[in-house]
Amino acid sequence: LAKFFIFKTVIASGHLLPAVLAFAASYVGVIYYLGIVGRVFNIAVTPAGEDRGYRLCSTFGGMLLGSLVLMVLMLTPGIFHGLI
Repeated sequence: LAKFFIFKTVIASGHLLPAVLAFAASYVGVIYYLGIVGRVFNIAVTPAGEDRGYRLCSTFGGMLLGSLVLMVLMLTPGIFHGLI
């Protein structure tokens, strides 16, 4: 939540490119963090013959949807501020 206010301030001061770069860097950091957490708590073992395509597709779709929502909130901070 605090990152959105920082991004809002940076965008309001006219620095769009640094805000987009910071958002991309924080998104990459979240992906790595969630990957580590997923590996730590992953107990289910998939058999060698089982297709994991559906699981990977839904994971990618969720990450894509989440990143699009965050990008919209970052580029239009007035919408997010109006919800609070």
